[in-house]
Amino acid sequence: DDVIQTGVDNPGHPFIMTVGCVAGDEESYQVFKDLFDPIIQDRHGGYKPTDKHKTDLNHENLKGGDDLDPNYVLSSRVRTGRSIKGYTLPPHCSRGERRAVEKLSVEGE
Repeated sequence: DDVIQTGVDNPGHPFIMTVGCVAGDEESYQVFKDLFDPIIQDRHGGYKPTDKHKTDLNHENLKGGDDLDPNYVLSSRVRTGRSIKGYTLPPHCSRGERRAVEKLSVEGE
Protein backbone atom coordinates (compact mmCIF):
# COMPACT_ATOMS: atom_id res chain seq x y z
CA ASP A 1 0.00 0.00 0.00
CA ASP A 2 2.76 2.48 0.92
CA VAL A 3 4.33 2.26 -2.55
CA ILE A 4 1.20 3.47 -4.35
CA GLN A 5 -0.43 5.52 -1.57
CA THR A 6 0.88 8.82 -2.94
CA GLY A 7 -0.80 8.07 -6.27
CA VAL A 8 -4.05 7.15 -4.54
CA ASP A 9 -4.00 10.31 -2.39
CA ASN A 10 -2.98 12.55 -5.33
CA PRO A 11 -4.33 11.05 -8.56
CA GLY A 12 -2.67 13.74 -10.63
CA HIS A 13 -3.26 16.75 -12.77
CA PRO A 14 -3.16 16.87 -16.58
CA PHE A 15 -0.37 19.48 -16.55
CA ILE A 16 1.75 18.04 -13.73
CA MET A 17 3.49 14.80 -14.64
CA THR A 18 4.01 12.56 -11.61
CA VAL A 19 4.69 8.87 -11.26
CA GLY A 20 2.22 8.07 -8.48
CA CYS A 21 4.45 5.70 -6.52
CA VAL A 22 7.46 5.94 -4.21
CA ALA A 23 10.08 3.55 -2.87
CA GLY A 24 10.58 3.45 0.88
CA ASP A 25 14.05 1.93 0.70
CA GLU A 26 16.44 0.32 -1.77
CA GLU A 27 14.88 -3.12 -1.19
CA SER A 28 11.56 -1.78 -2.52
CA TYR A 29 13.06 -1.63 -6.01
CA GLN A 30 13.60 -5.41 -5.91
CA VAL A 31 10.41 -6.36 -4.08
CA PHE A 32 8.28 -4.25 -6.45
CA LYS A 33 10.51 -4.72 -9.52
CA ASP A 34 7.57 -5.56 -11.79
CA LEU A 35 5.98 -2.21 -10.90
CA PHE A 36 9.05 0.05 -10.73
CA ASP A 37 11.12 -1.13 -13.73
CA PRO A 38 8.63 -0.18 -16.47
CA ILE A 39 7.80 3.11 -14.74
CA ILE A 40 11.48 4.07 -14.42
CA GLN A 41 12.14 3.05 -18.03
CA ASP A 42 9.22 5.16 -19.29
CA ARG A 43 9.92 8.16 -17.07
CA HIS A 44 13.65 8.28 -17.88
CA GLY A 45 13.59 7.73 -21.63
CA GLY A 46 14.40 4.05 -21.85
CA TYR A 47 16.64 3.71 -18.76
CA LYS A 48 16.83 -0.06 -18.23
CA PRO A 49 17.51 -1.97 -14.99
CA THR A 50 20.93 -2.91 -16.39
CA ASP A 51 21.91 0.72 -17.10
CA LYS A 52 24.14 2.56 -14.61
CA HIS A 53 24.56 6.26 -13.88
CA LYS A 54 28.13 7.50 -14.12
CA THR A 55 29.02 9.35 -10.93
CA ASP A 56 31.40 12.28 -11.29
CA LEU A 57 31.41 14.67 -8.34
CA ASN A 58 34.36 16.71 -9.59
CA HIS A 59 33.08 20.24 -10.23
CA GLU A 60 36.05 20.84 -12.56
CA ASN A 61 34.36 18.55 -15.09
CA LEU A 62 31.20 20.66 -15.42
CA LYS A 63 30.64 21.88 -18.97
CA GLY A 64 28.63 24.74 -20.44
CA GLY A 65 26.86 27.68 -18.91
CA ASP A 66 29.65 30.18 -19.49
CA ASP A 67 28.15 31.55 -22.70
CA LEU A 68 24.56 32.15 -21.58
CA ASP A 69 23.03 35.44 -22.73
CA PRO A 70 22.02 37.44 -19.61
CA ASN A 71 19.17 38.97 -21.62
CA TYR A 72 17.49 35.57 -21.63
CA VAL A 73 18.90 33.64 -18.67
CA LEU A 74 18.34 35.41 -15.37
CA SER A 75 18.94 32.53 -13.00
CA SER A 76 19.32 28.80 -12.78
CA ARG A 77 19.27 26.17 -10.08
CA VAL A 78 20.73 22.77 -9.38
CA ARG A 79 18.57 20.12 -7.77
CA THR A 80 20.00 17.06 -6.12
CA GLY A 81 18.66 13.96 -4.48
CA ARG A 82 20.20 11.58 -2.05
CA SER A 83 20.37 7.85 -1.66
CA ILE A 84 22.65 6.61 1.09
CA LYS A 85 23.07 2.88 1.51
CA GLY A 86 21.61 1.69 4.78
CA TYR A 87 19.14 4.57 5.20
CA THR A 88 15.51 4.52 4.17
CA LEU A 89 14.41 6.90 1.45
CA PRO A 90 12.59 10.15 2.34
CA PRO A 91 9.03 8.74 2.24
CA HIS A 92 9.84 6.43 5.18
CA CYS A 93 12.76 8.21 6.80
CA SER A 94 12.37 8.79 10.54
CA ARG A 95 13.34 12.03 12.26
CA GLY A 96 16.40 10.27 13.69
CA GLU A 97 17.48 9.03 10.26
CA ARG A 98 17.05 12.51 8.81
CA ARG A 99 19.34 13.88 11.52
CA ALA A 100 21.90 11.17 10.82
CA VAL A 101 21.81 11.96 7.08
CA GLU A 102 22.18 15.66 7.83
CA LYS A 103 25.18 14.89 10.03
CA LEU A 104 26.76 12.84 7.23
CA SER A 105 26.19 15.71 4.80
CA VAL A 106 27.76 18.30 7.09
CA GLU A 107 30.73 16.08 7.95
CA GLY A 108 31.32 15.47 4.24
CA GLU A 109 32.02 19.16 3.57
